[in-house]
Amino acid sequence: KFNTQCTEFIVMAEGGGDCRFFKVGEIRPANDYDFNYFRSLISDFSDWRKSHDKNGVTVYSKEMGKASVKMVKVRAEFKDVLPGTFYDVIHDGKYRRTWDENVIEDVDICALDDNNDIGYYSMDCPVPLKNRDLVNQRSWRVTGDEYIVFNHSVAHEKYPPRKNFIRAVSYVTGFLITSNRNDGCNVSYISHSDLRGELHLRFIVTN
Repeated sequence: KFNTQCTEFIVMAEGGGDCRFFKVGEIRPANDYDFNYFRSLISDFSDWRKSHDKNGVTVYSKEMGKASVKMVKVRAEFKDVLPGTFYDVIHDGKYRRTWDENVIEDVDICALDDNNDIGYYSMDCPVPLKNRDLVNQRSWRVTGDEYIVFNHSVAHEKYPPRKNFIRAVSYVTGFLITSNRNDGCNVSYISHSDLRGELHLRFIVTN
């Protein structure tokens, strides 16, 4: 059941602020700085390495200092999908099972306000990997023909780490969707996430 009284269950990290992006575990409504920072991740290509460019889909990766996992960026054009339609598809949790074949559970836990909520997601991973799950705060904003939705990992008392799942971490994961001139949309996806646990070599991207 969706609970609009979210604050009684949240676990908040220390050190909130208006002039830096979310830390893992930090719960608060996203502000202008957060959305501008996310937009800058999409537009900046310094130190990014292109690893794929085919059929209108381009994939980049970037080393993240001392972090053990890379940040990944994907850009694609959908010539016959309106930006609002694409946004509705990725934003509707109930519809997710029609396109996400790996979802086990997708739960809206509670809302911070009209543009921020907290949810639980678990996924079926291919053998020999153990299944993963996440608790994320999701934030979104629609401005004209620009749609932004991103998340980062937090904690919630109702969804502690579960047996038989490895709790993954999203430092930042999200989409920026804009219209193009051909009744379609341009989609940029970015993710800096750690699946944690042991990974089989065939699932590790080295480029």
